[in-house]
Amino acid sequence: FDSFVVGPANRLATAAARRTAESPGTAYNPRFIYSASGLGKSHIMHAMAQHAQRGHPSAKVRYQTTEGYLDELATALSQGTREALRSEYQSLDILLLDDVQFLTGHSEAQEMLLRALDAMTGEGTQILLASDRPPADINGLDERLVSRFSGGLLVDIAQPEYETRVAIVRRKTEQRGATLEKGVAEAIARLPFLNVRELQGGLNKILAIQELEERQVGAEEAKEILGPVEDPDDAMEGGESGSGAPEGVAGADAWRQALIAVADEFESKGYSAARLRKVAEGEKRPEDLAGLEARFRAQVARLEEIKNQLHAVGEPWAGPT
Repeated sequence: FDSFVVGPANRLATAAARRTAESPGTAYNPRFIYSASGLGKSHIMHAMAQHAQRGHPSAKVRYQTTEGYLDELATALSQGTREALRSEYQSLDILLLDDVQFLTGHSEAQEMLLRALDAMTGEGTQILLASDRPPADINGLDERLVSRFSGGLLVDIAQPEYETRVAIVRRKTEQRGATLEKGVAEAIARLPFLNVRELQGGLNKILAIQELEERQVGAEEAKEILGPVEDPDDAMEGGESGSGAPEGVAGADAWRQALIAVADEFESKGYSAARLRKVAEGEKRPEDLAGLEARFRAQVARLEEIKNQLHAVGEPWAGPT
């Protein structure tokens, strides 16, 4: 956690992971973190595992990728040791399972994981899951797993805003024992990198030039070296339209129309989509358009789940109307 730069986009996910490590199994179990690639999910998972191990030396803590879990299951099935593998997972105090989206299409793995999760949560085992999308958006995921994954604390990590990107560049520079000229960190942070991993790659290029050429790179030169870094979504939307519209005009309309379509979809079901419409009316395209829609859909899915739960117990909080 000490090497992770915290900002508005990841504060809740970081706080939840730290609390989980300090007091495992006490509340919000399981905890589910989701974000696009390169925004820090795996970093937080590893940090949580190490923090938990330091605070609870006798605890059995395990970090596993879903691909690793599938490999283990394949081996267990071929060797006839499936029950032993399930018992091994059920004996854990803390399980961290990364890249849950790769469960798609693996019904046997989903069924085994479902049984293991039921047994583990019943015994107080803390579970932390991570994916590149919310549970409801993972295609082919058993509805029972969607319910389990969504039943604890569901948090996302968004793209870091400008101030956090500057802090990340400076932190990574310090960790490398290097220095940057005035304005270089800000220049790098202003470039539209898609995620923190790409941002760090841009910084690495600047630091490599400084090291190999034994000189400092200035802010303007840094922009020339690294830019223009083009967002593929913007590139796809920003070309000439068939009607001969100026470059970028069709793309500007496309993202607004996409948000309005989502707003129409959910308003027809009785939900308020005022937040999406407000963004669609704004002057600037959101940096994380796909993430914005995914978070909105996840929140509606959670509302649906709560509504179903209330209906099942006779709407105890419903008013007279």
